[in-house]
Amino acid sequence: PNFKIHCSFPPSIQIADLRDIRDMDGNDEQVGHYWLQLGRRSKARLHMVMALLSYMVFGLLPPVLYGLSFRESNDRENKMMAVAGASLACIALLALGKAHVHTRTYFKTLMYYLMIAVSSSGLSYVAGVLITRLLVQYGIIEQGGSARAPPGLSSRFTYAAGAESSAWASF
Repeated sequence: PNFKIHCSFPPSIQIADLRDIRDMDGNDEQVGHYWLQLGRRSKARLHMVMALLSYMVFGLLPPVLYGLSFRESNDRENKMMAVAGASLACIALLALGKAHVHTRTYFKTLMYYLMIAVSSSGLSYVAGVLITRLLVQYGIIEQGGSARAPPGLSSRFTYAAGAESSAWASF
């Protein structure tokens, strides 16, 4: 049997490709894929700039916050809580922006994306704890969380000796 998946446009479509799809009826701008996904076709440059800025700002904020928070105490749990809070705040802002542009159902959209974020991060955390326990059980890492280097690597990478004291070492 020959099965085909039908969708309105390819899943890997990008903003520039979406803008180039010619599915408009005359002068009516409120039809087609672009209108359904983003809005007015005349604001395509604004949409691209906003997509790039949000990707850079909201994508870089959690790792930068992880590296710069609690540098003195280097407390991993506090760092993770700060990153989780910042990530949830970023997701909430993006969800509210999407609700403003698309449906205007702010609470429903916000709760939908926050529940996805909380459940996926919770599952990721549990999986990380279970993998860490497994690695400790097999002796690959020590209980403190630092990985043991194979015998030949410690002499080759002498610059890694100072990594234990840096803020990024707890990661």
